[in-house]
Amino acid sequence: MIFFFFEIIVIAGIILDAISNREEIDYSNSLSSLVFMACNIGVFVLFNPSIDEPYLEVFLQIFYILTHIPLSLTYAITTLYKSIKHIKYFPSKFAWILICNVTIIFLLSIVNIFVLFRETKEIYILIFLQGLFSGIQFLLWMLERKRVRKLLQKRRDSYT
Repeated sequence: MIFFFFEIIVIAGIILDAISNREEIDYSNSLSSLVFMACNIGVFVLFNPSIDEPYLEVFLQIFYILTHIPLSLTYAITTLYKSIKHIKYFPSKFAWILICNVTIIFLLSIVNIFVLFRETKEIYILIFLQGLFSGIQFLLWMLERKRVRKLLQKRRDSYT
């Protein structure tokens, strides 16, 4: 049940990312990336399909259908939008890597819909991959945030 709490935090992070119309790097989606990654990796570790639990597969399917698929699509679309918006103002190699990474997350979110009623192991692998790429997204956003802050500081110093 704690993962549903994490999903609520992810929803709050996604909503914050979606409604923040500022072009500042401080309003990037690093919080939702971190929590989404923690939730996915937590589900991956705690609800291992190799455990012989009778209700585990049912719980994983319910979690997957009711929370994971809608949130992963929303997260991927919002993050893709924010990354495209970010590269418009701050083009760099990191920004292109961010767009490539979030495109992979978006494609995995679409694949999630297609494997909805497949075996639990396929769902399990997709949850792990989304958590992995969300973690990479978080780390890249942190590096990009530092780079943009330095860039903005140089711009401010050049105006004074």
